[in-house]
Amino acid sequence: MATILLRFWRTCALPVFSDSEHPLRVYSADTLTQVALVRNVLEAAGIATELRNEHLASIAGELPPISAWPELWLVDAADLSRATALVADYIAERPPSGPPWRCTRCGSENEVQFQLCWQCGASAPA
Repeated sequence: MATILLRFWRTCALPVFSDSEHPLRVYSADTLTQVALVRNVLEAAGIATELRNEHLASIAGELPPISAWPELWLVDAADLSRATALVADYIAERPPSGPPWRCTRCGSENEVQFQLCWQCGASAPA
């Protein structure tokens, strides 16, 4: 069974090409959620992507684990430089740090990463 799955996986796997006729793998991670978040970032910027290996996690024991990770591929190689920059920015992005803020409308304490008060919906002070 493992040989059949490995042979099937190898026939589906594509090498990374650098011309505009073939898609390029731009991101891979161990969880589908992480890859989907990066996909959302790229598609919000107008970069078309294709998600691959999204169902291979179930055979991770039959393949090397990294081979079963979900992958994000570009549809158009012309988007490579923009996509690479967006992925790098996303990876480097850190959650905001600092003290919690107090809502001026209702007095509730809110964590720094929230831009709206959880209690009344008022905007965080600038």
